[in-house]
Amino acid sequence: MISVGIDLAGLEKNKTGFCILRNRTVETFIVHTDDEIVENVKKIKPDVVGVDAPLIYPPKIRKCDRLLKKYGAMPPTMKSMGVLSKRGFFLAKRLKDFNVIEVFPTGSAKILGIYSRDIEVMKNGLLNFGLVFKNSISTKDEVDALLAALTGLLHLHELTEDVGDKEGVVTCPKANLLF
Repeated sequence: MISVGIDLAGLEKNKTGFCILRNRTVETFIVHTDDEIVENVKKIKPDVVGVDAPLIYPPKIRKCDRLLKKYGAMPPTMKSMGVLSKRGFFLAKRLKDFNVIEVFPTGSAKILGIYSRDIEVMKNGLLNFGLVFKNSISTKDEVDALLAALTGLLHLHELTEDVGDKEGVVTCPKANLLF
């Protein structure tokens, strides 16, 4: 199984983390443009694509946003989140031939019990999942992309739940996962 995780930046000039999770082997890198993202996804042909961005436009506050606020979710109506929401919405349209899910890596990390502001601590926590790192992860963007991909892989194994309603859902690990 192949899961791709994307920690989408609001603007193409900024770093977007990209992760390929093949079974338990992790490869991460940085991309910038939507074209780069789409080209990589088409080349990889993943079973799922987890995108860390609201996939709605125009932005509005949804039930999932209210429910995930306790994990630090920001409302899509904030100016910077509105820009991200627009980019996420149109990127998801370009990836319509793939199984694209909206994810929230910080929430996933907190649910899985590995959240830290220190990316080294987070990387060590991710090792508990038996992951093998193909390259060195040096940015928070890459860690968040890995968490997005891990959430996607858990989704493929039916170990997630959808938070929200018809206006939008965010896929999160089940809170009662035991590893």
